[in-house]
Order: sequence, then structure tokens, then C-alpha cells
Amino acid sequence: MSGLAKERQTNDPSSYFLLTIIRLSYFLVLSLMYLFIKFPAPAWVNFYIIGSMVLFVPIHFLYPKVHNKRIIFLVASIDIAITTSYSYVFLNEESPDLLFMGLSSLFLFMFVQSRLAKAIWYVYFGTNILVLILIQLHKYGDIESAYYIVNGSFVVFAGLIGSLIRYYKESRIQTVRLNEKLETSYRQLSEYALQVKELSVNRERIRIAREIHDTVGHNLTALLIQLDVARKLQEIDFEKSRVSLQQCEHLVRSALREVRLAVRTIRDEDNGLSVAETVAKLAEQFAEMTGIRIEVHVDPQLPAVSAHLQLTLIRIVQESLTNAQKHGEASEAWVTLRYVERRIDLRILNNGAGHPEFTPGFGLINMRERVQEHGGILRILSAPEDGFEVRVTIPLD
Repeated sequence: MSGLAKERQTNDPSSYFLLTIIRLSYFLVLSLMYLFIKFPAPAWVNFYIIGSMVLFVPIHFLYPKVHNKRIIFLVASIDIAITTSYSYVFLNEESPDLLFMGLSSLFLFMFVQSRLAKAIWYVYFGTNILVLILIQLHKYGDIESAYYIVNGSFVVFAGLIGSLIRYYKESRIQTVRLNEKLETSYRQLSEYALQVKELSVNRERIRIAREIHDTVGHNLTALLIQLDVARKLQEIDFEKSRVSLQQCEHLVRSALREVRLAVRTIRDEDNGLSVAETVAKLAEQFAEMTGIRIEVHVDPQLPAVSAHLQLTLIRIVQESLTNAQKHGEASEAWVTLRYVERRIDLRILNNGAGHPEFTPGFGLINMRERVQEHGGILRILSAPEDGFEVRVTIPLD
């Protein structure tokens, strides 16, 4: 069974099934009315009525089941032949024989999609009415105009109702399909977003591991050298030995600070906070560890951003503050995050020792690559008297 056939079966409401039962019952009641009201009638007429009833029932149930164009055309032709023949068998008798054609019109427009077939049906119906009128005029010399107007209008009305039902059914099936596609797209998008987040987190962990290796490893190596020097100078020059031990203490504190920053970074990666809350918390923690006074200004109109972009902004702030303390020896820093004309502007300024000519290290290069991933721009400004400033602009389109 095709997918469309399954959809037609599973999505048909109970009212649709009731309509098909009413159509079948209507035909059987009309046929029985002809059978008993016209009694006694010639044997061939009774045989015709009973035969049409026997043939109409399976044709009626075949309509919804068949989806092959050729077969449904054959079914529709037999159905129309049965209903149309009543008008000729009971010609010029005051009976609603055209109502049978209305039943055919209803199902034809419900189940046949071809516009050409529907146009042929209306041409056939009009031609059939014209033939009946001509036969009656020729045979009886008179016609009942009201009969043709009322019954003919019912046939047209039944066709319109069939068209509306088909439109409703197809719209319902299309809605189900679109909902399924939407659910599939949503699942795929959610999975993609999760993968992007996991990749970003993994990349951050690799970066942090590299930073620990480069900073803490370097400090520990220097510490070992200084301890060896202090041990050798202890008996020769006590003052130089004391200075060497002070340098060892400084290296230990620096390494400990780097480790704490890395640990807090990993711990706070998925804290559920907004970008404004995370930046404020990061600045507070950094100020506690380093003693740098940090002011944070965040635009209250700042919209929610993706997890990937939020992680980028946080890392830029973190790297800029770390550089301010490590290289610039700053005592104050200012972080400003604004939302202007569908873009995010991030500015980190410090009062440390600036330098007009500097070579970007791994951290700055990594920051620039992060910003470029979002289609943004990163600028770095530095001067001896003006400290160090990082400016980032990222569009949200």
C-alpha cells in the first residue's frame, strides 16, 4: 500500500465515513422506492433495479480503495452508467431519477483528481440533460422545467460538495506531511545544535589543556630551575638565594592562578546563565583572584544568543582579562557589551602598559578565528599611554 493510501485511511474522520454510508443508503432507498412504488412493473425493470443495487454496492466501496488512475476511471464510468440509466428507464415519470446522478457527482469529485475528467463529467451531464429533454419533447411533446432545474441543481451542488471534501482531505494530508517534516527538521536542528555545542566545548577543553601546558608547564619548569639555583646559592650568597626563592613563590602563585582559571572555566561552561550573567560572574571571579578592579556594563536590550556565540563572547572576555593581568599588568579593566542595529559590540579596555607594536600570540589569534566564525570583526588597539583595548563586532543576521 502506498504512503498516500495509508494517509487517506488513517486521516479520514468519522464524519467522512458517515457520509459514504449515507450515500450508499440513499441509493438503496431510492432503488427500493422504484422497486415497490412502480409495482407491478415489467420483469426486466425489476431485474434492472435489483441488478443495479447489487452492482452499485461493490462499486461504492471500491471508490475509496482504488488509487490507480485507470482503475478509478473504470469504477467511475460504471458508477455513472448505473445512475444515469435510471433517467432513461423511468423516462417522463414523476420520480427523482436525476438524484442518482448527484450521488455519482459527489464521489467523482471526491476521488478523481483530474480536472479533465471533471470537465468531461459536466459536459456529459449537460449533454445527458439535453438528450432527455429532446426525447421527452419528441415523445410526449412537453417537459417539466422545474424537475430539471431542481434535480439538475442538486447534481451540481453535489459536485461542489465533493470538491470541497476533496480539498479538505488533501489539505489535511498535506498538513500531516508538513508537521512530520517540521518535526524531522526540528529534531535534526536540535541534534545539529547539540553537536555544535559539543564541538565547541571539546575545542575549548583542548584549548584549556594547551593553555595549562603552555602556562603552568612553563611556570613549573622555571620553578624547578629557580629552586635549583636557590639550592646552589644558599651556601654561597644567601641574599641571592632569598631573591630566587621569592621568584619561586611568584611562579607558584602564577601557576596556581592559571589552574584555578582553567578549572572554573570548565566548571562554568554549561551553567545555564545568560551571556550577561556569565560575563558578570567571570569578571567578579577574575577580580577576586587578581585584585584587578573590573567594571561591567551590559545593554539591557541584549537578546538571547546561541550557545556557540555565547561561548565565543565569554572566551574573548576571559582571554582579554587574562592578557591585561599577565602582559599589561593592569589594575583596572572595563567590559562593555552592547546591542546596536542587529549586531553585538563587545569592548574590553584596560589601563595596563600598552605597546604600539606587538605580535599577536596564540590567545589573540584564537580570538580572531572565533569572531570570524560568526562573520564578525576583531580589532586590537594599543598605545603606551592608553593601555590595551579589544573591540569585537558580530552581526546577528
